[in-house]
Amino acid sequence: MDWIEVRVTVSAEASEAVAHLLIEEGAGGVVEEAPATLAAYFPDQGDVEARLDRIRRSVAGLSRFGLDPGPARVEWRRVAEESWADAWKEHFHPLKVGRRIVVRPTWREYRPAEGEVVIDLDPGMAFGTGSHPTTALCLRALEDRVTPGCVVYDVGTGSGILAIAAVKLGASRVEACDVDPVAVRVAQANAAQNGVGARVRITRGDWTSLPPGEADLVVANIIADVVIELAAGVHRLGRPGALFIASGVIAHRVDDVVGAFREAGLSAIEIEREGEWAAIIARLRGAAT
Repeated sequence: MDWIEVRVTVSAEASEAVAHLLIEEGAGGVVEEAPATLAAYFPDQGDVEARLDRIRRSVAGLSRFGLDPGPARVEWRRVAEESWADAWKEHFHPLKVGRRIVVRPTWREYRPAEGEVVIDLDPGMAFGTGSHPTTALCLRALEDRVTPGCVVYDVGTGSGILAIAAVKLGASRVEACDVDPVAVRVAQANAAQNGVGARVRITRGDWTSLPPGEADLVVANIIADVVIELAAGVHRLGRPGALFIASGVIAHRVDDVVGAFREAGLSAIEIEREGEWAAIIARLRGAAT
């Protein structure tokens, strides 16, 4: 059976949302080939035109959710059965993020230097490899803020990369969730691959599915509107004084998110940026700032 490779070019702010749209459409792998250009792979079942039409309409419809789809260009080609897997895997190489974290695709060789924290990752059909600025911002924030024995919550875990990183940086356990059942399976497999499956619990659902009041740190790499919703309820998840790290925020939405943080009573707000993206870090009520 042949496969269909679909390339979607959108605005930077829409790239993560488009990745999730492609996964929901049934993609057998999604990669970011260049900034805001995503490649996805589908089995060729004779429904190319119908599938492309759904993708085009879904991408164009992102404007209803406050996201600018940008060029919204959708292109495709057929890829032979024997080469489709390698077609997307060739884009991934070991990547160092921050001072110590290295993300190693499971099919690549890498000899770690002393002190490096290596995450073996097969993103499969889930989003999150460390190469996107939003994920890199979260990894660097975790590297600076995870303390030995802390409890971390990962909202919208995707490939599980942030949950795995948190444990390898010293967290005693991680509670993670994702609304996508494929992401849950991929994240569970990646946690097991890294030997941290016993300390990472991954459930299907949104942030309200997580146990209340136990987190020392909550991390969420999701879109701005969901971050704003979570800001209003994050006190339910964390202990007094817990940290909240939120990424996936495009530059022009930073003020909206910061305003929501302040309205929710979060304090000590910091903003870390990479290109058009930002991570916003704050502290929950109940501790000195």
